[in-house]
Amino acid sequence: MTSLGAGRLALAGTLGSAAAMAAMAVGSLTACSSSSAGAAGTSALSSDAGADASVGSTGVAENFDAPFDGQSNLTLKWQVTLQPAPGYGYGDSGVGVNQGTGDGGLDTLPGVQVCIYGNSSAPCTTTDDNGLFVLGGLSPRTNTVISLTKSGYSSILKAILTGSADMDGTSNPIRMILNSDPQPPIGMTVEWSTTGVLAFFALGPQDGGAGFTADVGASVTLSPSGGTGPYYVTGDGYFDDAGTALESGGLGYYYNVPPGNYTLTFHDSVHNCAPIDALFGGYGFPDPPTSVQFPIVAGYTTELVGVICTAKPLLVEAGP
Repeated sequence: MTSLGAGRLALAGTLGSAAAMAAMAVGSLTACSSSSAGAAGTSALSSDAGADASVGSTGVAENFDAPFDGQSNLTLKWQVTLQPAPGYGYGDSGVGVNQGTGDGGLDTLPGVQVCIYGNSSAPCTTTDDNGLFVLGGLSPRTNTVISLTKSGYSSILKAILTGSADMDGTSNPIRMILNSDPQPPIGMTVEWSTTGVLAFFALGPQDGGAGFTADVGASVTLSPSGGTGPYYVTGDGYFDDAGTALESGGLGYYYNVPPGNYTLTFHDSVHNCAPIDALFGGYGFPDPPTSVQFPIVAGYTTELVGVICTAKPLLVEAGP
């Protein structure tokens, strides 16, 4: 396992919106990569099998199954907040709908229906006045898709690998945009009713090793290829039309992605990147060494999938 240090996972302010979206909770946090729990599906979701931990060729430890503490009916606690329209900037530099707004997404959303996607037998729940929900009936160490819907807002999917104990993701709210927000500034129409959207991120070490920030320079490959993108987000919240890798905003998007199961692979010549499997894998189904899997469903944004990247070991040649 690759230790991320004790205390809260520190993210630089320059990460902007990604800091609010990709920060994780903690106490003492350790990030691991995990084997894929089967193909990324939206309803038939299988558990990891076996128990092993070994260091792969990337030098990042692979945790193939977390210890099971005997629970078989887990709960997931999370919070839902409002997100500014992607691509229109933040704060005083923002334009249009985002002019003068912050990037923290602090306005909580009550009344959001939260369900286990594709499992009609599992009871849904609803966010309270503080945007909080507790969803029960989850199996341990299982690829699971959570859906979030509210009239007037974007519908969201969260692809997660459940933990081996009750889960709490409230330090990193799930964020929804208003349907009344303008089309993303990508130069083409987004077909919301027939395709889906993907939002992704990668975190890397800050200079000096104190915490994590955007993994600037990391790029991605979507398999199978589809949709339009990636569109990388600048530190002030705009899309960089000429961008070819993650920037200080730490985020990227694909639009008009046909429904199906996908793998996103991260490429970084400077860092080792690994799927996040700390407390629970809340950022896509981990697919080591450098990929995450997830579903795309028409009318939904799959949010957020991503990795944490750490410095590659320094190799020093031995003397004669």
